[in-house]
Amino acid sequence: MTIQICKTRNIFAFSDKVPHTIVMVSTEQLQRDKQRIESNAYRVAEKNYEDKLAKLEQEVSDSLITMSKYREELQSLQESFEKYQLMIDGLADHYAHTDYDNLNEQEREINISIEEGNLERADSLIHSLFNPIDVLKRNKEALAQIEQQISQAKEMIASANAEMAKVLEQQRKEAEYLYNLYTIALAKFDNEKAKFYIETRAELDTTNAEWQFDAAFYSHKQNQFKTASYYYERALSASRELAKENPQAYDPAVASTLNNLASLYIDTQHYNDGEAAYRETLEIYQRLAQEDPETHEPDVALILNNLALLYIEIKKYNEAEVMCNEALEIRRRLARENPQVYEPFVANTLNNLALLYSHTQRNEESEQLYKEALEIYRRFAQQDPAQYEPYIAVTLNSLAILYYNTNRFEESEQMCLETQEIRGKFNKNSAQAYDPNVATPLNNLATFYYNTRRYAESEAMYKEAQE
Repeated sequence: MTIQICKTRNIFAFSDKVPHTIVMVSTEQLQRDKQRIESNAYRVAEKNYEDKLAKLEQEVSDSLITMSKYREELQSLQESFEKYQLMIDGLADHYAHTDYDNLNEQEREINISIEEGNLERADSLIHSLFNPIDVLKRNKEALAQIEQQISQAKEMIASANAEMAKVLEQQRKEAEYLYNLYTIALAKFDNEKAKFYIETRAELDTTNAEWQFDAAFYSHKQNQFKTASYYYERALSASRELAKENPQAYDPAVASTLNNLASLYIDTQHYNDGEAAYRETLEIYQRLAQEDPETHEPDVALILNNLALLYIEIKKYNEAEVMCNEALEIRRRLARENPQVYEPFVANTLNNLALLYSHTQRNEESEQLYKEALEIYRRFAQQDPAQYEPYIAVTLNSLAILYYNTNRFEESEQMCLETQEIRGKFNKNSAQAYDPNVATPLNNLATFYYNTRRYAESEAMYKEAQE
């Protein structure tokens, strides 16, 4: 945009709500205005000086004042004229810079009268608008009234804040009651009530990131993806607002929500959105890990691991391998310092990398990694079988598939049987009547027996899986 230098005042709208007035006046024009105003001021001042001097001379001539008084008044008049001359430049500058577009009709007339030296006219107009004698009194009274209104407003605000604090405290208590009811409903497998309680809690305060996240998480686990997305977006918006004020405290909440939102995108096959969300999550955790590696390096490894699984899913195997190896490097390093906590995470990444290698026909490397993961899980299962034997079953099942695909049928059968033994044992001890994980190895065994012409055994496995 080219702005012409001119005397006219133009309005350039940089906002559809608040116009900005830009006054562009050339230096040459400004000087001309000042000179004109100064000339008028000198002319008027000289006339006033001459009139007053003539009056003094007449008074001394008529013996109305003494010669001593005459000289005193003359000196005072000369000094006033000289001081006025020193002030003329500033006065002229003031009036030359006055923007007439911001003046009403009377104000313009006053300024024009002053610029042209018509001081009596200007004086009369000003006195018609207000009385300068009581201006201070009126100004003080107006300010006092405003201060009183402000004081009253502050009292009202203080009262409102106190009421707000009571409302928020009650809201907090009711939110906790709702969460308790949600917990009870979950334990009773009453999903309809659980959904109502957790979503009602979220609606109590749509800016509470935690309440939105909990509602989203529940819906996500129930495969209610549209509802989950709605609450995840709310949680993300609320967390981002908090992070603007305190990123160190609230960036982890932003990252956690993004991670779950990415998982939701993948569940609904929106892979590009999922990748973008994971990438943003990774950037946040990497930044946080620079300042606090002990807290956030595990988070970095988690997101790298999740990205690797996404890339395996969409067959971007090179990217998946990079992510897996980066996650594995971090987790191995953490496991050296704290094996009890981080070795199971090492096994998890080993399984993912093994899966990748099996997809890319690197079968020997895949087998080696599965066995390393299996060794870790078996070691931990000695102390806590309920926690780690299911992971053993997952890894055994993956090995069974690898062996089957590489025509190592006896080893594949052995893995399938061991997997079924573990999952069958846990199913018997489970309060749930149905565990889909038990059917998986049964189905695998049935397929294996069928393809190896052991039809009777295959049929028995299929029937058991079907049950």
